[in-house]
Formats: sequence, structure tokens, C-alpha cells
Amino acid sequence: MIYIELVKIETGEIIDVISYRTQQQQNIIEQERRKLLSKSNDNFIFVTYKACKQLNIDSSIFTQSDIARIIYIASYSTNKNKLMITERTPMTRDKLFELMNLDVKFFNRFYNKLIKNNVLIEKEENLYFNENIIFFGKIKSHKYNVIRVYKDSIQKLYNSVSAKQHKRLSILYMLIPYINIKYNIICHNPFESNKNQVEPITLEELSKIFNYNIKSFIVLIDFLSDLLDKNNNPVIKQVLNTKNKKDNTIIVNPRVIYGGNDISDVEAY
Repeated sequence: MIYIELVKIETGEIIDVISYRTQQQQNIIEQERRKLLSKSNDNFIFVTYKACKQLNIDSSIFTQSDIARIIYIASYSTNKNKLMITERTPMTRDKLFELMNLDVKFFNRFYNKLIKNNVLIEKEENLYFNENIIFFGKIKSHKYNVIRVYKDSIQKLYNSVSAKQHKRLSILYMLIPYINIKYNIICHNPFESNKNQVEPITLEELSKIFNYNIKSFIVLIDFLSDLLDKNNNPVIKQVLNTKNKKDNTIIVNPRVIYGGNDISDVEAY
């Protein structure tokens, strides 16, 4: 940063200090910002838009609460989608039970449902997550559009709420099919790259999409707004468009869920 002092010629008194960055300094700052994003990108999984839409609507198999639990399990995916607790400790059914903090009978039913529907795959006592839904690693020729979901934040969120609140938490992940891949705005056209043409979805519109009455949905969104990521930043931010809260729109924290390449495109964060 360069500082310029404005001085009264008559007295030598400093009356103001102006600061600015040179282009070189700005380039360095931008490089550091990208390094930060790249570093955080070492710790994410890819979620397919298609899979999230299926989870949203297929309530005959998975409940709304199940969605948060499924994303949480996927956060332990590593190479070849093998679930690992640490780099050297594979995930087992027993350890998964301990981590999920669910009643044993409920966990058993849930686990069997995951196996039956090929969400989880058992191989020689190791667990693997179905890569057609969520996968870890590089995008090669995956046929569906994907978005990053960050492991550390997923795990912090899951562990910061009770089992009874999993249904509320799941709304965050149910928003994925509506997240703009560049600006993280919840919108009608998530693949629009021109910000002026992005069409945000209001809370009233979202409440109808998810079959909530507007008062209950506003309470739910306020609940999500109070949740924090691993860096203690809000998971979502509401944009006030009018005095009526039903007209609010949402921007999602890009260090929790993000599909773009430059985090600075997300102005609220």
C-alpha cells in the first residue's frame, strides 16, 4: 500500500492521508486470493445438480432430513470415493454410526436404505459413495453439471445442529439446483453468467417450491442465516429488496457451496 500525505504548505500540518495500491500490489493481492480459494479447494466434494434434484423430489425413498445426512456422509469421500475418517483410517459401518449421532434403530434403517438404493457401496468392509451422486477428485468427463461442497463446513454444520434439526439443515442442500454457478445467488437461471440477467428467487417463491407456508419458511431461512461455516461466517445471507421479508433473496456462502472459479464474484462475501 502506498500512502500520500496532504500537507499545508504554510504550516507543514498533515491534513489528510490518501492510500492506493499499485497495479503490481493489486496483482499480488489477487494472486493471494486465488491461492486461498485453491487451498480451500483441496477439501471439497462435487455434487451433481441432477442428483440434488432427485433427492429433493424422491421423498418416497429419502426424507428431507436424510438429505443433510447423505451430504454429511459424502464429506468423508476421498480417492475413488472411498470413505475415510483420516488419511489412514477407513470408514466402517460402526464408525459411521458413532459419527452420525443417531438412534441405533434409526441408523440401521437409514443405513440399509442407503445400501439398498446404491448410495453407499460395501466392498470388503470398506464403504464407497456412489460417484454418480457425489464424487471426490477431478472432473474428467462427468456428464452432469456439478458444484463444489466443502467438507469441513459440511461437517461443522452437521455437528452444530441436533438430529431433529437435520430437516431444516437439508434446505441448504436442497437449494443447490438453484445456486448460480458464478454468483452464488439463488435464482431461476443458475447457469446464467451475465449478472444483470440473473433472476433471483424470492423467499415467497422458494416457499412454494418447497411446499412451506411463507411464515414457516422465513423462520427456516432465518435458522440457516444464523449457522456459521468453519471460518465463522454466515452460511447464507439474505438480500433485503423491500420492507417485506417475503421479498428477500439469498446468496450462499462460497466457502460452503460454490460452482465458480473466482470467489470475488460473490459480492456479499
